[in-house]
Amino acid sequence: MILFVHGFNSSGQCEKCLLLQSKTNQSIIPSLDLLNVSLALEKLENTLKQNRVDIIIGASLGGFYAHYLCKKYDKKLLLINPVLNPLDYIQKVNTEAFDKKEIITKIKMILTFNEKHHFTQDVEVLFGLDDDVVDYKKSRDIFKGISCKFYKDDHRLLSGFKDYLEQNNNLLLKYL
Repeated sequence: MILFVHGFNSSGQCEKCLLLQSKTNQSIIPSLDLLNVSLALEKLENTLKQNRVDIIIGASLGGFYAHYLCKKYDKKLLLINPVLNPLDYIQKVNTEAFDKKEIITKIKMILTFNEKHHFTQDVEVLFGLDDDVVDYKKSRDIFKGISCKFYKDDHRLLSGFKDYLEQNNNLLLKYL
């Protein structure tokens, strides 16, 4: 089973989600409010506990959550233009509906966990070279020694993800 974690201002009905669902019915794609860190983590961890998830795919801010869950639950991981430190972006986001202090505290807890734990599982990262949200050069440096693929694409990486799925036809078979 594949768990897909969408990005900020997205949902379980995003174009990448629909593309993945068109390739397999072995995917779980919850719609999450990623600024409600506690609730999003609770939903994702419950999903992992209730299902046999083999790989987690995380896009953008969903990559931050997927990165954490991969390490905590020892799952394979595919990241798509991952936001690895949301603290770099949180000041730009309207968080009036949430306790900003709680968001920052939870994010710092996850960052600390991620820094202390190394990958022991398969990890691949897809980057868009024309990404105006995530600086792929900074992120790439974090993933030295990890399989990284680069696409002439923007932050959404829709065509890059489609190409990746088509070129790696065995991806779904490999994890299911």
